[in-house]
Amino acid sequence: MRHVDLDLLRTFQAVVETGSFASAAEQLGCTQPAVSLQVKRLETLFGQTLVERARPARATESGQTVLGYARRMLRLNDELLSRFDHGREGITLRVGIPNDFSVAMLPMALSRFAATEPGVILDLQSDLSSALLEGLRAGQYDLVVAMTTERVSDLAVKNWSERLVWIASPDVKPSADKPLPLICYPEGCVYRARMLQRLAEDGINWRIAMTSSSFTSIVAAVESGLGVSAFAESTAPAQLVVERRKPWPDLGTVSVGLYRHPDSANGAGQRLADCLLESLDTTERRPRRRGE
Repeated sequence: MRHVDLDLLRTFQAVVETGSFASAAEQLGCTQPAVSLQVKRLETLFGQTLVERARPARATESGQTVLGYARRMLRLNDELLSRFDHGREGITLRVGIPNDFSVAMLPMALSRFAATEPGVILDLQSDLSSALLEGLRAGQYDLVVAMTTERVSDLAVKNWSERLVWIASPDVKPSADKPLPLICYPEGCVYRARMLQRLAEDGINWRIAMTSSSFTSIVAAVESGLGVSAFAESTAPAQLVVERRKPWPDLGTVSVGLYRHPDSANGAGQRLADCLLESLDTTERRPRRRGE
């Protein structure tokens, strides 16, 4: 009787999510040749090429099918083990995540995580991405979601690109007659830096109308017409207009990563990472309201 080795599935998942055989090897604590061999064994089992050997490494169409099953099978495996793992009682996972991503990703992820890891305590903190990455490297966090202007592979479980978009109420648009009012996170924010850069490049006057570290406050200010702001498209509030066309400057993309500290509690930390990735897949498919 044939069966699928879960270790092969876990290795395959790591390659696709990190985008690299080398990064997968580092994450799994083995050699790159061992990772390559395990992926090859899985491809031989299915008689299909599952990974495009490119930079970054990507799942083929057949690989995407296998990846969906792999995540479910590994989740069931981890759930079964956790039911009898009383040693996890009292474990604390320290998680850092930007404000807007916490609103978009956490509700579904935490619901799934709590169902399988009821004994794990979550310590959640929101901050700017630069501060979160510094905290991760200093050992202050076990898991971090953070944005960077370039791809960062250090400690990354997964990297993906996010398009940045303007969010505005329908009656606020760039004008040559008066400065564009901006609602911003504090200095050091990737969104803020990209807005100011692109407005300057397009010669559009601007002024800071409000600064806040609160996602809710920024959204409320934009809804009221006080000014405009920018978010990753997947986190942009559904009730606001998403602007990506002229006269709005193109904000381009940023790299977002899910990072895990190597000393984090492996079982619970990986389970929460899986829940966050599943939540991300759902968020990416959410429809957006766009400007006319």
